[in-house]
Amino acid sequence: MELDRILVARHALSGGNFAGIIQGQLNTPIQPGYKTNVAKLTDLIITTESLRQLEPGISIYVVHSGLDRAFYTASGIHQGLRERRIHSGVLPIPELTERGAGMLEGKTYAEAAMLLQPHISPNIVLEPTPESIYPHLYSIDGVLGMESHQMAEARLKEALKRIQDLRGVVVVVGHAISDMNYLRNLMTKGNILGENSESYQRFPNLSVVRLERERYRKEERFPQRLFAMGREPPYTVTGTYGPPNSNGQPNGAAVAPPLHQTNR
Repeated sequence: MELDRILVARHALSGGNFAGIIQGQLNTPIQPGYKTNVAKLTDLIITTESLRQLEPGISIYVVHSGLDRAFYTASGIHQGLRERRIHSGVLPIPELTERGAGMLEGKTYAEAAMLLQPHISPNIVLEPTPESIYPHLYSIDGVLGMESHQMAEARLKEALKRIQDLRGVVVVVGHAISDMNYLRNLMTKGNILGENSESYQRFPNLSVVRLERERYRKEERFPQRLFAMGREPPYTVTGTYGPPNSNGQPNGAAVAPPLHQTNR
């Protein structure tokens, strides 16, 4: 049995999200009441991914970064699966942590905009909003003590090795940049910035991106396309959904726009 599919989920709303600060690797507490929304997301995952209809012997793993906001979200998903009699395991992978934001960690959006402004094009005026700031947090490198792209990519490659050793369905609970953007690009494009420095995509809390293993062509003589060899990882984005609304259904307005899929 091989790794069937990977569901990359952003953590539930944290205190840092609520307060409007740059979190990076800060361990801000998760917001009270998160369990209700995580339970709704778990139901949505079960329904969307047909987890009750999996063939016998297929395992489900919930993995998470070492930060509390990912840990509690993953624990909630794991508990929800078990309560619905769907066997699953939970596994910490510290390398999935958010990219370090250096001097920006703990800063408000207004403070972060002031610190970032000298490091971007003078034709762009940053607003004190996540929509304005986060695309630049995603793309810039080597300033303000931020974790370098090289270090972030090396860390995520280690995480990916551990994920690829699992078999079945893997739910990766992590963060907007490191998991929803960097890891998605690493797995589908082979580079954390994607093709032509693919732009940052806004994924709300409790969003899910589905990544499925590509099926090899019959005429391929050597189907083992190994990531360690520098070849493009055999995954493609096949859907996004969430976060759930008050009725537990997908909130279409908050779903990320369609993603460019890897061509074979």
